[in-house]
Amino acid sequence: MSTTQLGLFSQSYDPKQQPEQEQEPALTPAPVSKQQSTPVSIAKPAPIKKAAAVPVAASMQQSVPVPVPTVKFTPVDQPEPDPVDDPAQQSQPVPVPTPGPALVSIPGTSVVAVSTTTKKKRELDIGGFCGTADWYRWSSFFKNFLLTDGTQYVAKEYDAYWLMDAIASYHGELKRHEFQVWKLTVDQDKSSAVLTATNGNEKEIARQEIQYTDFPDDITLYCIDNGDGFWVILLTTEY
Repeated sequence: MSTTQLGLFSQSYDPKQQPEQEQEPALTPAPVSKQQSTPVSIAKPAPIKKAAAVPVAASMQQSVPVPVPTVKFTPVDQPEPDPVDDPAQQSQPVPVPTPGPALVSIPGTSVVAVSTTTKKKRELDIGGFCGTADWYRWSSFFKNFLLTDGTQYVAKEYDAYWLMDAIASYHGELKRHEFQVWKLTVDQDKSSAVLTATNGNEKEIARQEIQYTDFPDDITLYCIDNGDGFWVILLTTEY
């Protein structure tokens, strides 16, 4: 036996006399009852009944022919062609004039003048022009060239703007000649022409062959320096 002294009091301590600790009762698991599975019955789908075919009347199954009306065509009496005195004329085709294009190459440029007129005038009617009241610029390639009333009339009425283009196209090499005489000589049998230029003293300074043209006759034009940076193409009667 051991003795423990605390302050003025003393107490005997016997470990054997300690009260026993209460032990918790052991838990016994309750028995689990096994559940029995209950079978589930699945209902079978009801059979589908096929619909009975509806009988069709025999008269409806048969095709009924549709009557087609018959059309009678009555021929119309056509007038007979007028008789021709000469039988050979019946087989001859009517001649159609097909003039070819007039191709005029412009030196130093890619411009090609084409004349496709089908109305050919056989005589020039330019005798009534004397002087000019207006000036005309006809091309964006030759902005410093002008036409008079007479040359504008020739270019428009005889489809001869190509002739004005040909004259103006030589400006680069002939601009030192302030006065130029241009003459177009037409060969009616070959439908060709020759365009020549002189310096006013019968000295030829330019020449160009025109393979095809329908221009009606020969013509002479002047091309002069106007003094203001413009060149004028005019008729001889307008000078």
